[in-house]
Amino acid sequence: MKIGKYHICICLFCILLVYLILQTYNLAKNPPGLFCDEASLGVEAYHILSSLRDTRGVFLPLFFKHLGRSYACGFAFYATIPSILIGGLAVFPLRFTAVWMGFLILLFSYFLGKELFKSPAIGVLNCFFLLLSPFFLNYSRNMLGYISVPFILTIVVFLFVKKKPVHYILAMLLSGIIFYTYAAVFLSFPFLFIALFLLYGLDLFSNNRKYFIIGIVMFLFTAGPAFYEVTLGGKGNRASEVSGKISAWQKEGTLLKNLTPVYFGHFSYDFLFKRGPAHLNLRNNVLDCGFYPKAFLPFIVIGLCSLFVYAFFRKRLWKEFLLIVVWLSVYPIGGVFTGCLSDNRSIIGMTVFPLIAAYGFWITWSGIATFINSRLNSPIPIGGAVMVLFLLAICYETGKFLIEYHTRYIVYAEYAWQWGAEQIIDCYNKIEREEGSNWQEYYLDNCAFNIPKIFLPFFAPSNRKIKIGNLTSCKDDKKQLFAFLTKHLSPAFEGMGIKAEIKSRSGARDFSIVSLPGFKNIPRRWLVKKASSSGDDVSLAEDNFETTSWGIHTTLLNGAMIDFPEVKAGKVDECYYFATYIRSAKNQNAQVRLGRAQNFKLWFNKRMLLEGKTGADPVYLLDSIIVPITLEDGYNQVIIKLCGEDIFTFRVTDDKGFNLQDIIFSTEQLALQPALSSAQADR
Repeated sequence: MKIGKYHICICLFCILLVYLILQTYNLAKNPPGLFCDEASLGVEAYHILSSLRDTRGVFLPLFFKHLGRSYACGFAFYATIPSILIGGLAVFPLRFTAVWMGFLILLFSYFLGKELFKSPAIGVLNCFFLLLSPFFLNYSRNMLGYISVPFILTIVVFLFVKKKPVHYILAMLLSGIIFYTYAAVFLSFPFLFIALFLLYGLDLFSNNRKYFIIGIVMFLFTAGPAFYEVTLGGKGNRASEVSGKISAWQKEGTLLKNLTPVYFGHFSYDFLFKRGPAHLNLRNNVLDCGFYPKAFLPFIVIGLCSLFVYAFFRKRLWKEFLLIVVWLSVYPIGGVFTGCLSDNRSIIGMTVFPLIAAYGFWITWSGIATFINSRLNSPIPIGGAVMVLFLLAICYETGKFLIEYHTRYIVYAEYAWQWGAEQIIDCYNKIEREEGSNWQEYYLDNCAFNIPKIFLPFFAPSNRKIKIGNLTSCKDDKKQLFAFLTKHLSPAFEGMGIKAEIKSRSGARDFSIVSLPGFKNIPRRWLVKKASSSGDDVSLAEDNFETTSWGIHTTLLNGAMIDFPEVKAGKVDECYYFATYIRSAKNQNAQVRLGRAQNFKLWFNKRMLLEGKTGADPVYLLDSIIVPITLEDGYNQVIIKLCGEDIFTFRVTDDKGFNLQDIIFSTEQLALQPALSSAQADR
């Protein structure tokens, strides 16, 4: 069956146009939010564009110190520069980098299918099937950087298959550059590169050795620094961070036993066509959605079987068959290295499954058309009609994915994408324009976001009042606003300074912009004692804080949020006592306000005031428990016993939630002298 060049061009144009419409629609808002990795790419690209240096001052680095932690390969950072140059530092131009990469992936998928199987029709089908793949559509809408792997890889495979000297040199050059896209490439691509080089590159050795040598030099020139930096330059620390399971399995002697199901799991029906990895990362996956339409499966099987028959029985397409087999074989290696099923670390296989399905579809279409139309002598193209039904089934599945993506995913993936940072900063900027003289500092809660500091140079490069902090940053001598998740504020907090509210689609990421009265009276240090298994609370309350049996714990968060020493959240069989002294200059009514406390007991002046049981819901970061007390003139004792928690908040206020003036905290009675300041006594 032959299709005219004009029809090929029309089909290709329509596919690319549909892709641009789909991927630019609501691009700045969906994925919902901006993840810190994306923001980092944008900020680093902006710095390179402005000064040719990254945020650390390094001149045109090959690897970037990603978010101050592990090193990230540099290609995606540099690829983002054109979009930032044209559109500025904003979400849409940042993500449009992934869109134009995806556009070129589609275009070169057409050329690859056409060149590999010598059929423009298969090229169009390959392009079309890739467009219908949720795997591709999802990754070409965000700028986490993973899409740069199939972008380079598709071009590399096409250039090798083209088998011309100039194309070979470009292929070798890009084969070196691909090592700057993603760390997982170091594990899987070398095997595919060797296969491409042996199958297609060696032809030049006898025909044109000059180009052959130039290509090798180009590869070494580009790939060499990457391998040096990762192996000897200290840039490969991310590998050790994600390979903990492998190390454990090696020590246990069960490495092969555990890796085998992980490797073959990447070819399972559930993983590829039903729901993706068992432990979903909603930045990479949509709930209950596979990476490819289920209707791909029969054509993948037919395509592989057909290639096998042609290679071994007809002595044709054997290079193509070997290439596909190697490509499929190495694609899971990145995920296997981390000990789990992974789509982003196996992204090198994104384009191979649509390629096989496109070939299988074309073989099936041609076979059915030839058989039915010749046997039945029918003027109606029955074979074509049958295949159109399959195409409609594939389109139906992709349509379901798109509806899910733009209706439900945009809601339930808000947490995964850290929705709220942009909205909070926009609100702060508005407040600054309207009443900036009234406020000295604006805070973005570092407990609500993953590495929130990167959002400040991205969304608020010029507003120096916006900072990162939490309760520990509260100062009564400054006019401050804080953005907290609304669900962390108890109803008792309402009316105590809520300035604005930011509503999310899901309700789970609602934020309240608040001022914080009553946060001066916070102990910075505590006496700490691990509870005994007998749980002798009575004797504890009467031992008058015998310091020889207590440790001193300075809170890691240095303020109202107190972290547990050497305790894991949810370990309900471990309990700790926290104790402090309060010196009051007079008798006065007050309140003890606890947050995040579920399973607790509270003693005040050797008397148990309140006991809370596990399972209290909801649990607020602030003011979950409010207990009225009467502070006596002189020394007062507070003991809190908590079990199975990892953090809690504590403050002492007046009976309305505001600061008390004449109290100080200490871990020693002798330190509580009237002449001492609060800062001196709080030790």
